[in-house]
Amino acid sequence: MKKTIISIAVLLALGISQIGFAQNAKEEIVRINKQNQNAFTASYDVDKDVLETAVSDYFSKINLGRSKSYKGYNRYEEAVWSEISPDKIDLYSKVDGRNNTSNLTLLVSKGYDNYVTTMSDEEMAIRIKTFLNNFMQYTYEAQNDADIKLSEEALKKAEKDFDKIVKDGENLVKDKEKIEKEIEKNAAEKEEAAKKVEEEKAKLEALKKKQ
Repeated sequence: MKKTIISIAVLLALGISQIGFAQNAKEEIVRINKQNQNAFTASYDVDKDVLETAVSDYFSKINLGRSKSYKGYNRYEEAVWSEISPDKIDLYSKVDGRNNTSNLTLLVSKGYDNYVTTMSDEEMAIRIKTFLNNFMQYTYEAQNDADIKLSEEALKKAEKDFDKIVKDGENLVKDKEKIEKEIEKNAAEKEEAAKKVEEEKAKLEALKKKQ
């Protein structure tokens, strides 16, 4: 019984691990420079711009060098990526997709059109797939950073709106005070005007009695 419980716990742990590091990396043929070449791809449950940021930040972090645009890909020539190969490689990366789902495609060349496949270099192919699978954690971090940025922008807007409302309220109070003073002034002027009317009436009546 105890052994069974331990086995279930192990299976649950493995299940959790697979959720965090989805095993969806695969090989497929892509068209590049008018030729079919082997590529490694994986999909992630994040927007395209989030994945692009995650990929760009990661390649910058490992000092992969500057990339150049090439046939719809970002090309890193003679790059040193020790996680994948002890030798220099040419790396081609591309991100595509739509809302909540995006794909990362990598082509790794040992030079010219010598693109890595499982058949040509199984160990390197495994390392590339492992990278793609484990990259899920970086997409989560990038998504969290994006969410934080959006939340900060929302908070900033909310604070700006609040400050405007407070300022409008202060202006309304000032306007109210000004209007109240004008009302008091108008009441005093009305009282004076009424007295003047009565005085003139009295004068007129007095003059009429003299006739």
